[in-house]
Amino acid sequence: METINIIEYLHNELVENIKQASEIYIAVALCKNSSLDILKKAKTTSSVKIITGTYLPTPPDVLEALKKLYKDNARVYIREKGVFHPKVYLFKIKNKYVGYVSSANLTQGGLSENIELSCKIDNQEDCKQILEWFNNIFDRADKITEDFIKIYRPYFEKWNKYASLQKKEHAGVHQEVEFSLNKEKLTAYLRKWRNSSYYGVVCKERQQAVKDLRKALDYENNFKNIDIDAFLAIDALGHIIPIHKDKLQKAVQDSSLKKLCRMLCDDTLSTAKKYEYALTKYRVLGCGKNIITKILAVHNPKEYFVWNKAIDDVLKKFDFQCFRYKAWDKYATFCNFFKSINQEVDIKDFAVLDYGLSEMNWTQKA
Repeated sequence: METINIIEYLHNELVENIKQASEIYIAVALCKNSSLDILKKAKTTSSVKIITGTYLPTPPDVLEALKKLYKDNARVYIREKGVFHPKVYLFKIKNKYVGYVSSANLTQGGLSENIELSCKIDNQEDCKQILEWFNNIFDRADKITEDFIKIYRPYFEKWNKYASLQKKEHAGVHQEVEFSLNKEKLTAYLRKWRNSSYYGVVCKERQQAVKDLRKALDYENNFKNIDIDAFLAIDALGHIIPIHKDKLQKAVQDSSLKKLCRMLCDDTLSTAKKYEYALTKYRVLGCGKNIITKILAVHNPKEYFVWNKAIDDVLKKFDFQCFRYKAWDKYATFCNFFKSINQEVDIKDFAVLDYGLSEMNWTQKA
């Protein structure tokens, strides 16, 4: 039985495949301007075919750009009843295909921000079936013409206004309640832990762990020589299972991890912006919230909360629910809220708080 390979954020996967592919096939319900930068990373010799929809709708300027880039190989699907709604990506690299069937459109939100489900497919028979499906749709799709864009533009402008209004009103649905949590129960637990006989020992251990992590990252030398093996070997501030070790090693070699670390330590950026950039323009394959927030906490343990699955599991014991939509807004909210908890309970910093919360998982205390 084959294992399903689920991808959380599709952006970097697409970029890597687009750079290498000799043939690119994309069928999506929606394209936006942000997708054009990704497509332009393809080799000039690559064959690119793309089909997009108009119902959501795709901006007419994007349709014009696609036509300019790919001529008749860029098409819109408008002929039949029903909504054109697929999100399919297929690449031929050397003599093999790799495909993605996803809920993510070719937009920044779909590829880097939203909660989406994307499945990677590398079985060649399955990929050939996807290609056959694509070719069938492509043959029935319409070429992008100036006459079509002229007719389509008023439709886009009208319905885009409604989309903006809906987005604004939807944001207000969760505006009043950012998150809920049994704060009394949480502070009671942490206060008891703070007054334990070994709290001072934990503070010293965590201070040393931060020093060791900084050394592994070559923090004092502006991340010039990151030792990813040493970094992954340190369990403090979140144990990281090295399933993406090869991707992280590659990121060390191509300097993308160094660039990510430098950005995360740029204190001219807000907390939310740092996290947003870490998931988008500075994204490194294998770097999820566990590594991103661990690096942030190493940079400044008084400001940045350590966020990973283990902490999520602990917070559920305190009836935690968060309603903020964007991951970076959610993380910034976490940092501000738990900073107030640290002050109230007199916990030194987030590196120490991480131990206090993690201990509940280890001991199953409630």
